[in-house]
Amino acid sequence: MLGRATKGELWLFGLAVLFLSGAPSSLYVKLFAFAPPAPEALLLGPVLVLMTANMVVRLPATITGAFTVWSWLALAALACASFLWSVSAGDTLREGAVLLVSVLYLGMVAGIADWEDLLETLWRVCRALIVLSFALFVFIPSIGKMAEIYPGALSGPWFEKNATGQFFLWASLVNYALLMVRPGRLVPALLWTGACAAGIALTESTTALLAFAAATGVVLLVAPLRRGFVISIPALLVIVLLGGPLAVLLGGEGAALVEAVGKSGTLTGRVPIWQALIDFSLDDRPWLGHGYAAFWANEYEYTSRALVYDLVKYRVPHSHNTLIEARLDLGWLGAGLWLFAFAQLLGMSLLRLRGSQGAYLALPVCAGLALVATVEISPFSVANLGGMLFVLCLAKMTRAPSRADRRSGAWGFVKAMAARDDNGTGYGPAFPVVRA
Repeated sequence: MLGRATKGELWLFGLAVLFLSGAPSSLYVKLFAFAPPAPEALLLGPVLVLMTANMVVRLPATITGAFTVWSWLALAALACASFLWSVSAGDTLREGAVLLVSVLYLGMVAGIADWEDLLETLWRVCRALIVLSFALFVFIPSIGKMAEIYPGALSGPWFEKNATGQFFLWASLVNYALLMVRPGRLVPALLWTGACAAGIALTESTTALLAFAAATGVVLLVAPLRRGFVISIPALLVIVLLGGPLAVLLGGEGAALVEAVGKSGTLTGRVPIWQALIDFSLDDRPWLGHGYAAFWANEYEYTSRALVYDLVKYRVPHSHNTLIEARLDLGWLGAGLWLFAFAQLLGMSLLRLRGSQGAYLALPVCAGLALVATVEISPFSVANLGGMLFVLCLAKMTRAPSRADRRSGAWGFVKAMAARDDNGTGYGPAFPVVRA
């Protein structure tokens, strides 16, 4: 590790996580009734400056971090370069710069902080946003609840319920991972898990609920996976067998599977959006796309996007599918880089499974990303907690784990409890522990 992160650097990391979550900017816009006196993008400016200054101070860690996230870095470089052919160059330059700085910064942070520090900082931010979300829901419903579409659903500081549901999903995974690293906090962790589950239920987000269930199952698999090869092999087979269906869903073909079992094949209106974009827009610029964050910009109002609006009968905010969004923005080249980054994260997470505590977060994040990417676009950005965790886990799992990262907090706790029981304290585990 390239010098341990200072308290100030961890504080800055927490601030970066807060602003990359999207909560401050969306809450700012909602507080001013969607007519703020200044663009919300200005809120992130000072944070980006501090992040850049930290990278300059930690130049060696920044350079090595760039190699660990090279797939995302290539994606960010392509996003910035796409202003040359973008249909909205201003939007592309602004969003591309945020992506580039954030990817480099997260790669740097992964090199100077161990998993325990990262998880503690992440959880501190998540905990504050959980409390804020419920407070707005109860005390200021005009801000904390959806009003027109899905009236009464929890939206918290974000613009809409799906973004809030995804936040609670990722927050629950951070909570799980910190519990496995610090197993002594079982009771508060269970209470916060209940709060996250309640938050997902109140958002009425089916995607977040399904991803929460799947990721929780993966969390329960990781502990035995890290315990030994006899358990690891069958558990790995389970993950691989589940990967096939997830890959099909990730490709946007899940509607056929849903229809095959007699359910609605529209996925809450998403399938018509996909079909319209396939028919009218994806082949316009197949290899390089329309420019990063440009297709849905105001400058592109009356082109092929208008045909999409006509077909689905309303103004679509985005494609509701990560790969389709990647193709719209950066073509097949951008979509291929994103898929490679996901494959890199999954591969490195499995490779470091028994050697890094980060597996407690990285593998559940992979499961969550696979499901969310099917019907949302957030994994294609870092301006949300899920996309930020994608890049952070990729950077951290690609690095060789430090001594602190190699420890297994959960199994160490079990062994310690077993030792106390052997000493006659009566506080041993409720199941037998096999010692090497």
